[in-house]
Amino acid sequence: MSKWLFRLVVACLVALVAALLVFRLSGSENISLFMVVAASILLAAIFAVVGLSTATVSLLRKKPVSGRLLLMMILGLSPLTGVLLLVGDGFSAPAIHDITTDVQNPPVFQFAAADRAPGSNSLQLDSETLALQQEHYPEFQPVYMDASPRLVAGLVELIVEAQGWRVLGRAQNPYQLEAVEQTALMGFKDDIAIRVTPAGAGAVVDVRSASRVGQGDLGANALRIVEFITALNRAYERAEKKLDSNG
Repeated sequence: MSKWLFRLVVACLVALVAALLVFRLSGSENISLFMVVAASILLAAIFAVVGLSTATVSLLRKKPVSGRLLLMMILGLSPLTGVLLLVGDGFSAPAIHDITTDVQNPPVFQFAAADRAPGSNSLQLDSETLALQQEHYPEFQPVYMDASPRLVAGLVELIVEAQGWRVLGRAQNPYQLEAVEQTALMGFKDDIAIRVTPAGAGAVVDVRSASRVGQGDLGANALRIVEFITALNRAYERAEKKLDSNG
C-alpha cells in the first residue's frame, strides 16, 4: 500500500508544480488552474494522513514502518504546511476581494479593465462588499496629508517604483495612478488605484486594491493598503525633514 500512496503523492506534487508553472508563465487569470493547485495540495495531504494511519497501525502491531512511507508523509504534508505558514491569519479574513479607503466615493479604475482577461472579477463595487468592508475594516479611511497634491503625487510615484509594481496608466484632475502587483508564489494579479485629491492647503489620498480572481483575498488587499499608506507617511516625513534642513 505504501508504494501506491507514494505514487499518488508524487502525482499530486507533479500536478501542483505543473499548474503553478503554467499559472506563472502564462499570466493566466483562469481560476481553474488555482483549483488544480488547491486540489493537488488537499489530495496530497489526505494521502499523507492515510499513510500516517497505516504507519500507526504498523507500530501498534509492532511492525516496522518503511522509509518510503515516512518520505511519502513528509512530501504529502509539506505543501499544506507551507500554505498555512505563508498565509497565516489570512484564512480569517472576510470573503471580499476589493478594498478601498473611501467607501463613499471609491477610486474608479480607468485603465485596469483593458489589462484584465475575460472572466476576471468585476471592477464594480457593490453595496454588499462595501458593507462587509465597513464591518471588518472600519479603520480604513481617506488619508489627509498636509502637503501639496503635487508633492504627494511625487511620493506616490516613488513608492510605486520602489515596490516594483507595473504601472497601467495615470490620470490628472485629480491625479490617479493605477498599477498591478503580481503575488510571489501563485502569480495572482491585483490592481491598485491611488488617487490624490486637493483638500484645502493639503491633499487627500485614497487607495483601492482589487484581486482579479477569487471570491476572497486572504487579507492581501487590506495588507497592501496598510503597507502603502505606511510607506507614504514615512516618505512624507523624510521629505518634510529634508525641506526643513534646507530651509
